[in-house]
Amino acid sequence: MKIADSPVLFTVQAADPMILPESLFALKEGDCLSPSDLEPVVPGLADTPSSFGPATAANPLHTLTALTDGILVVLELAQEAERDSARAETKLRGTLARFIVTMLWPPGSEVDEAEHALASRPFG
Repeated sequence: MKIADSPVLFTVQAADPMILPESLFALKEGDCLSPSDLEPVVPGLADTPSSFGPATAANPLHTLTALTDGILVVLELAQEAERDSARAETKLRGTLARFIVTMLWPPGSEVDEAEHALASRPFG
């Protein structure tokens, strides 16, 4: 799925092609989805570590992958969109973080004030 206003591509697929998680049956190729639509598909995404792979000559895509709930989540950014690997990793991790926040707390949902204040505090 293409993330709006972003060169990042977001895909979900069965981690094991021989075992199709039931939650993937709800998705159809080409569906227009919002992040909140994927919460039942990958509920553990917020608690899952991700791995970055820089683009190479053989594979011109920077990738960020996470494996959760039997599903492989992949974010891709073309090397032509960002040549610097460190910046590409930052963009992909930032996109995933924003995606998770929007998935868990869609616009218009009620977010606990204390949680929101804690999440909004500056780093350092």
